Amino acid sequence: MKIAIITPVFPPYLAGIGNVAAQQATGLKQKGMKVAVFTPDYGKDVPGDGVRRLKPFLKFGNAAWILNLDKELADFDIIHLHYPFIGVIDAVLRCKKPLVVTYHMDLVDRGWKWLFFKIYIYLTLSKVIKKADKILVSSMDYAQHGFLAPYLKKWPEKFVEASFGVELPRDIKDSCLSAGRLRCAQNDKNEIASALPRNDNKMVLFVGALDKAHYFKGVDILLDAMKDLKYKLIIVGDGDLRSHYEEKAKKLKMCDRVIFVGRVSDEKLSEYYQSADVFVLPSIDKSEAYGMVLLEAMAHGLPVVASNLSGVRSLVGEDRGLLVEPGNIKELALALTKILSDDENRRVMGLAAKKWVEENMTVKKEINKIVEIYSTLANDKLSC
Repeated sequence: MKIAIITPVFPPYLAGIGNVAAQQATGLKQKGMKVAVFTPDYGKDVPGDGVRRLKPFLKFGNAAWILNLDKELADFDIIHLHYPFIGVIDAVLRCKKPLVVTYHMDLVDRGWKWLFFKIYIYLTLSKVIKKADKILVSSMDYAQHGFLAPYLKKWPEKFVEASFGVELPRDIKDSCLSAGRLRCAQNDKNEIASALPRNDNKMVLFVGALDKAHYFKGVDILLDAMKDLKYKLIIVGDGDLRSHYEEKAKKLKMCDRVIFVGRVSDEKLSEYYQSADVFVLPSIDKSEAYGMVLLEAMAHGLPVVASNLSGVRSLVGEDRGLLVEPGNIKELALALTKILSDDENRRVMGLAAKKWVEENMTVKKEINKIVEIYSTLANDKLSC
């Protein structure tokens, strides 16, 4: 079976949509499928097996218009679109192949962009939903509380919950699943130990892109929430807003407790997860539809604190972490303090989080679900 995956972003750009698309492409290839990824070339020609980076006719940030894509798709059995992708909708609608859509998030923003997105959604979303054979959502909770809600009521048979999964980490030391995780890193004398002074301060971890496209991650809220707390904050990620956040930490006199480490390798990221005491995702609006980093953190045995947003809250059970009102600085500070002040409860929550991910949220389960959907569509086509 030949699969065309169409995605607005793709590694090396680090973001949820691209990471999911890359993960799915790899998993489907391992299942014996022929997979090609179509993604815009944003000026960084990065070679990759089966990745076709197409020159956009127009581009603005991560929005790109690709002309004549439908001609590229003629030889494929199934088209798999990662939505939202503004600049390919016309081509996808013209294509006569079975269409699977992974709906990542509602398009929302601030200022004039929000007006543009409203017009775009009004003109295209209903057409995409009508055209699609199956719409995959990371959680029904998100679909029921966003732009998809009326279409879910109209065509419920089209929608399938296909949660994104994570690769389970290897070789996590037992000592890193108990209280005092920071000492695990310090005893190993790794990069994290050299970055953090040897003391008993607990460590809060945030992982996410720090660019304008990811304004919704809530880093400003996180810094405000932690300004009066004694804990250390490690921020992993990079982007054009990093200097703004660094300047804010300086103004809040937090330079001794907030460390920006930039982008790190997967191996180093695993070390940060193992060294932290709690993971935080303080996103402020429904642009945050899921939170892969929450699963990554929980897979490493970390309890989490996250915003009570549709989709996100489906990952945070009462025994795995705490939910807070989006944008509520005081509530976020209290939740972090509650988890970090109780070593035993934090250990129990971390172990429960790890077990839940291992049993329910693996890449293997995700890929098997997608293959099942593809097979059903292929059989339906043959029976026509």
